[in-house]
Amino acid sequence: MLPELLECEVSTLESNPDVAFVHAAVQVIDANGRVYSVPPNKWPPLTEGSEFVRLFCTSFNYGVTMPSVMMRKSIALSLGGFNETFPSSLDADLWNRLAFQGKVAFLNRVLLSNRIHSGQTTRTILMRKFQMLDDRIRFAKETCRLLLDHKVNINRSINHHLSRQISSDLTQLRCQGASSEQIVRYFRAAVRLDRRAVLSLRLLVYLPLALLPVSIVRALKKLHGRWFLWRHPGGYRWNNSI
Repeated sequence: MLPELLECEVSTLESNPDVAFVHAAVQVIDANGRVYSVPPNKWPPLTEGSEFVRLFCTSFNYGVTMPSVMMRKSIALSLGGFNETFPSSLDADLWNRLAFQGKVAFLNRVLLSNRIHSGQTTRTILMRKFQMLDDRIRFAKETCRLLLDHKVNINRSINHHLSRQISSDLTQLRCQGASSEQIVRYFRAAVRLDRRAVLSLRLLVYLPLALLPVSIVRALKKLHGRWFLWRHPGGYRWNNSI
């Protein structure tokens, strides 16, 4: 956390009584404190309601890093706080609900460093009884329900984003050494949990790609990363020396 974070967020909430929560831009650092990447910051200064949810839940370009958030306690408590039935999405679920209670402010300044460690891996989280997979699918359904309560239907976009997440999981698991059997199990579990929401051409293409040798999958992901940077010149900034 940079020294200005709390000061800037308190000032934002005090001067904007209609803001339910505020968050800030972040940079990702490694275990030694070196900057690893700076994710894109495409948030408008203010969003609310279905517009916030649409951006947050249908694109990888609009993230909210939990330690950067400052919210109004009274509003959060009135909503029941975090929903612990969403182990890995409880923060995202609360952001969505808060967005319908007031505006969401974004500070387009890097005010937080989010540290990653060499020991961090999503493989165990992804494979352990498919908890994250189940959580993602239930969160997508809850988001669709929340929007429908406010007369908004973007179910197709939310399900498309969900399918993109699960497709990416397959190749990510392979890069981290998952066996072909584990990858197929993960794919089958996703389809079994909600075939209509997750089954897509992208998912069907990613499955055989994820079954290729690890070295090839890693090379393809690296190539895709370069293509992404070419397509989005103002997007992620990476420290290539790490």
